[in-house]
Amino acid sequence: MRLAIPTIIFVNKIDRGGAQSDTLIESIKAKLTENVIPFYRAENLGTSRHPSFENRFTNDIDQNFLEACINLVALHDEAILASYVNGETITAEQVQIALLHQIRQAKIYPIFFGSAMTGVGVRELLAGVATLVPPHTSLEDTPLSGMSLRLKKKRQ
Repeated sequence: MRLAIPTIIFVNKIDRGGAQSDTLIESIKAKLTENVIPFYRAENLGTSRHPSFENRFTNDIDQNFLEACINLVALHDEAILASYVNGETITAEQVQIALLHQIRQAKIYPIFFGSAMTGVGVRELLAGVATLVPPHTSLEDTPLSGMSLRLKKKRQ
């Protein structure tokens, strides 16, 4: 996160017993960065029934998701912060544009949920990579790379 490289977090194995979402997001915030936003809600955890639903910027937008995005982008966007403080209306489109910009600047990190084994959430992750991560044209022949990080549960 300190290298300012746009990063997407993929939470795998949500179809397995013991899968977590809210607790895991809090752990990510505590151990990595506070600047994360789940682009999907993980539901039906521990089952194979499509446990991932998109948080959207469309007509049926989840107001809690929109409010969380406003709070997050306002940390790095003075215009949105001023609008928020002054009680002005902030549109979903303004938030979406600011969010995309800050993700590409590695100020905010989106979280996706899924199961690589069953394919749940993989299509959404790939679409996220295509739209959220800026193309890097100067290293066209450089192979792609990734990193796996395992957060350990605290023993009680």
